[in-house]
Amino acid sequence: MSIESKLSHQGLRVADLVKSGEGQDAVIERAPGVFESRGIGNSYLLTTPDGDVLVNAGALGDARRGRELFAKVSKGPIRYIVLTQSHANQFGGLEVYKTAENQVIAHRHYPE
Repeated sequence: MSIESKLSHQGLRVADLVKSGEGQDAVIERAPGVFESRGIGNSYLLTTPDGDVLVNAGALGDARRGRELFAKVSKGPIRYIVLTQSHANQFGGLEVYKTAENQVIAHRHYPE
């Protein structure tokens, strides 16, 4: 038996968090118009009549999946992207969502 077959992420809290979005095929509606995509860093879409607000982009792979999931609940443009932390699991997928038409909002000390 190989060592890989003996290893499991079951019961490991960090591994469970990293894999929390694995297999997610629909957003979680947290409140009317507030949707969550799970991953290493969770992302939230707040839908408004004037355009949507994305809170955290998540890691790159999570952002790719999140964009597809969010598209199932909103066709509105993302007007603002709010980054709550300067950790890669919050901004790593920014390139997936960033366009010339939206604005990124972050702390003034956040590196550009």
